[in-house]
Amino acid sequence: MSALELLTFCNLWRLARALYCLSMAGKRLNGYQKQLLAESIAHTGNPNANWWDKLWQGMPEFISNDLSPWRTYLFHFEKQEDIDAFALLVNQKIGGRTKYIWYPEAEDQKLSNLRWVSTIK
Repeated sequence: MSALELLTFCNLWRLARALYCLSMAGKRLNGYQKQLLAESIAHTGNPNANWWDKLWQGMPEFISNDLSPWRTYLFHFEKQEDIDAFALLVNQKIGGRTKYIWYPEAEDQKLSNLRWVSTIK
């Protein structure tokens, strides 16, 4: 077995062990998380290492505000007239394809219009 084959085998073994430990702890990883874990192990041999920190130096800070609702309720309506009365009460349109509403009514966010612009020239 060559040194490269041995290194590849060791990294795969570390990845398998890390994934097994996470699964035993009840953690399920999506594909992106598995990829990050594999890259961490490949670069450092340590699944907890943040090897990308040095690559992110000088990058703009990203703040992600929590936009989840404070509380969510599930309502059941017996007939269409009940839905119409509720729509009048909350002053919102509730159609046949409406899956949820915000109260008070939330503004539609046009996120496709947002762009990141560098101030560096």
